[in-house]
Amino acid sequence: MYQFRPVTDDNFGDIVYLFRVAVQKTVSTRYLQRKYSSPFSGGRLWGFMAFEEATGKPVAMTMALPCHITGKGEPIPAAQMIDAFTDPLHTGRGLMTSLLRLTIEALEKQGIRLFFSFCNQNSLHVVLHKFGWTPLVRMEYYLLPAATIPFEAIFRRCKLLGLWRFFAEKIMDKYALPADSIPNSVLVEGYSGIKHDAAYFQYKKFTFNRLLTIAGTPVWVKPEGGLLVGDVQFKEDTDFDALLSGLRQLARRLGLRRVVFQVSPQTRLQAELSRRIVPHTSWVVAGKALEASVDLTSLRFSYADIDTF
Repeated sequence: MYQFRPVTDDNFGDIVYLFRVAVQKTVSTRYLQRKYSSPFSGGRLWGFMAFEEATGKPVAMTMALPCHITGKGEPIPAAQMIDAFTDPLHTGRGLMTSLLRLTIEALEKQGIRLFFSFCNQNSLHVVLHKFGWTPLVRMEYYLLPAATIPFEAIFRRCKLLGLWRFFAEKIMDKYALPADSIPNSVLVEGYSGIKHDAAYFQYKKFTFNRLLTIAGTPVWVKPEGGLLVGDVQFKEDTDFDALLSGLRQLARRLGLRRVVFQVSPQTRLQAELSRRIVPHTSWVVAGKALEASVDLTSLRFSYADIDTF
């Protein structure tokens, strides 16, 4: 038997434990506090956990990040479902379905009108067949090889990541963009997407990401396991080949194995990449609107919209 409880400030130790046993990832309480406090969360934590009655141990959880979808018509209060996982010893018991339902119901009462998630194979099955969500877009990813000596990975294995980041900061300072935000590229192209404003960029500082200028083009990058490109602000004179060359050069200087893009189809970034690099299929973004007036077909997403970026 299980008990279901909302996530509160008192649960962070349980969340840290679940990250370790369910996804073999070590996270800090400070990281989680910053990650779950989005500019649109209203100062609350949105999620539920399941506890085994016999032992009191946490065995499953799901969280949500409120946001605003904008682009066509009035801004839409929305929520991205994230961090949904279960202790391997307790899978197959319907816990994820129950936790998602509790989280969605709580957010509906707060006026959320659109839910979406970047789904893997398991979560996609749940939201499509248990909740009647719709596939919105299938993301594509592109890899550009870079460094031959992966210094970032070496420092990470040696538990010296802080030292590597010190040197990485010095390198990226030379490319720093003198701005606190850039527009969401999908909105510029006429699609609907997550609102990226100064408050959103400030919130995203819970991870190691930076706004840079590469070959005269503003980009949002995160150096972790590769140079992850969150978004690109195209200009009239953007030389895309020079941009790719500059990103590869930066990745090499940082000791990163590759440059990584995750993009929505039918965007300019996807079009430019697909002419130069072989695409690979990635996550399916699935969602559900609670009002018929919400146009799901106009939604597009960038790598920066992933909750871990």
